[in-house]
Amino acid sequence: MGQLHELVIAKDQDIKAAIEAFVLEKGWQNVYISGAIGSVYGLEFTTPADSSYPPQVERTLNSANTALATVDIVAQQLANSDLPGILENLDQTLLEGRESINEASDPLQEVSEIDFEGLNRAILDLQKVLENPLGSLVGGFRKN
Repeated sequence: MGQLHELVIAKDQDIKAAIEAFVLEKGWQNVYISGAIGSVYGLEFTTPADSSYPPQVERTLNSANTALATVDIVAQQLANSDLPGILENLDQTLLEGRESINEASDPLQEVSEIDFEGLNRAILDLQKVLENPLGSLVGGFRKN
């Protein structure tokens, strides 16, 4: 159990500075201040003119209410949704996509093995034959 200590703060003395000095003087690492007894003078108390919030607080509260309403809507939508069914459909869609990619890979492999340079040369040779059929018969096909 801790000990009880008393600190008397004089009029016009800095309360925080007095407490810090007291704690340092005692060499304490941790301090718990449970309360204080004293008197206060020279204060004026007023009551608000009405019970409304200041405009900035009112705007903040309205924004918070709007955000909470949106969260409620999303939570209701999630509660009403069939998440296991959605996930199963997503899994099926991904599986079908994977199968489509596998099916397309063989034709893509075949297209990638085509000799496009040789095909282009053959097309050019055919074009020359069609432009000058007699010259190609006499001169033969040109080989590159």
